Amino acid sequence: MFLFALVHAIAVAVYTGSRVVMALYALRLGASQVEVGVVVGMYAFLTLVLAVQAGKISDRIGVRLPMFAGAVLIGLALVIPFLASGMMALYACATLVGLGFAFWNTSMQNLTGRIGRSEDRASNFNTLSLSFAVGNLSGPMAAGFAIEHAGHAASSLWYGCAMAVPAVFVLLA
Repeated sequence: MFLFALVHAIAVAVYTGSRVVMALYALRLGASQVEVGVVVGMYAFLTLVLAVQAGKISDRIGVRLPMFAGAVLIGLALVIPFLASGMMALYACATLVGLGFAFWNTSMQNLTGRIGRSEDRASNFNTLSLSFAVGNLSGPMAAGFAIEHAGHAASSLWYGCAMAVPAVFVLLA
């Protein structure tokens, strides 16, 4: 479970860190406060609409394909701001990252409930919660350092490349 938790922490760090990168990138592009709010809100839009469906898909076909698809979608979406500058690129990136994370996160929770014996379930979810906390702490902090040293577009690309770790892990696990 600890290896799964580590990989989940990476995915959460990418998700939360990329929100910071997108918000600061939007400000750098001269976006208004409303536009920045919309970019950050797009992370949750499709998650809100499709999370239940993502969970049903994970229940029906298993967790491997939705987790892999989510990781790949997040990684590819984070390449968009590197390739195309502008607010539309940020809107598209945020929307697709949110969609990918809906599949990743619901499948990870499904997997956590299935791992091990039933008496280990509470401990497994505690471990998952800790990995979420680690990702929530490290992702935005790393975003600040990445932006400072490489810039917004390169930081987005860096986060996109970091999602290769969860994607490969899902393929090999």
